[in-house]
Amino acid sequence: MPAPLKVLIVDDSEQDALLIVRELQQRGYEPAYERVETPKAIKAALEQKAWDVVISNFVVSQCTALEVLALLQEKNLDLPFIIVSDTMSEDIALQAMKAGAHSFFKKKNIKLLVPAVERGLREVTIQRERKRAEEKLKVSEQNYRELYENLRDGWAQIDEYGRIVQSNPAFRQMTGYSEEELLHLTYKNLTPEKWHAIENRILNEQVRARGYSNLYEKEYRRKDGTIFPIELRELTTFPMSPSRRPGPSCARSPSASRRRRRLKFREKDFALLPKPPMI
Repeated sequence: MPAPLKVLIVDDSEQDALLIVRELQQRGYEPAYERVETPKAIKAALEQKAWDVVISNFVVSQCTALEVLALLQEKNLDLPFIIVSDTMSEDIALQAMKAGAHSFFKKKNIKLLVPAVERGLREVTIQRERKRAEEKLKVSEQNYRELYENLRDGWAQIDEYGRIVQSNPAFRQMTGYSEEELLHLTYKNLTPEKWHAIENRILNEQVRARGYSNLYEKEYRRKDGTIFPIELRELTTFPMSPSRRPGPSCARSPSASRRRRRLKFREKDFALLPKPPMI
């Protein structure tokens, strides 16, 4: 059964248009086509109907194929654009390809039409799918950003070398640093030295082993030098090597009575652990 194909033909010759239609029919397509030749008619056809492919002569009565291509791009229409012309030099053909045309050839090589149409349809399909994926990714990233920006708990992303690459307002308020200042710091710059060995132990035995840590407590140092307790959980978003740090971390500052009790317990608890290896 012939495959339907909606074809806009830009040509001032009905005979040449029929040459295109017959070639499509002979190769298994059932073209529903319209022939146009002026910029006004081209614009109207693009606005009033949906097309699968545009096939154009290089020079028609009032415009060139490059101008037709510009109209398509102006309207953000992702359509295969094929030029079939005997009046086009190789230099201009190359210019048209750089501008976005999918294929060009002379009318005597009309047998190249169907392969060019099918290749153009595949390329446009891939391009549309890529655009849809990019749009979904942008929406996802925006939703993700809105989520962590509005978290009441502090949130920071740490790269594999321990550098802080992203943080939310709650984390910045907690530490007293601006977003720009945090980009020049590592998590160890914020952590008093007495917690480094404990945290290395958690990193090695929990995060590297399973991708996340239990909720634990430590201390941070604010920009003004004051020390304050926090609850923290770490998780990784990429494969861990022995020398690398996980990705996002989430921190919060517990209530005063709870944190004094927990910190005392935690320090005692961790003191019983074997000394962690140096990394």
